[in-house]
Amino acid sequence: MTNVQTRPLADHHSAHSALLRFCRDYIALQHGWQAKLVSQGMQRAGLPDLLCCLPGPCGAGHMVGVEVKTGSARLTVSQQREREAIERAGGLYVVVRTPEGLEAALLEAGLVSTALLRARGKVPG
Repeated sequence: MTNVQTRPLADHHSAHSALLRFCRDYIALQHGWQAKLVSQGMQRAGLPDLLCCLPGPCGAGHMVGVEVKTGSARLTVSQQREREAIERAGGLYVVVRTPEGLEAALLEAGLVSTALLRARGKVPG
C-alpha cells in the first residue's frame, strides 16, 4: 500500500520539476533574469517559484512572478495574496500548468519574442 501512495507524489514532483525547468530555460531564451526561490522557513510564505525580469517594450524591464502548478493544485491563500500584491505593483503573475501556458501569457503581455515563436512555427510569418 505504501508504494501506491508514494507513487503519485513522485510523479507530481517530477512533473513539477520538469515544468519548472522548462520555465527557467524559456525565460533564459528570452534574455530574461530569473531567480528560483527556495524556502527554508526564512522567507515570506506564498512567494512565486520564480522571480523574473524580462525585457519589455522600449527596453524597460518587466517583473514577472511564475508559479508552477501541476495536476489539480491551486494557489494557496498566501500565494493569492502575493499575486495580488505583485499585480498591484505593476508586475505580471503567471500560474503555469503547461509550457504553452507560459508562452501564451508572456506573448499576451508583449514580453516574448515573436521571432522565437515564428522560428518554432507557432506564429504566422
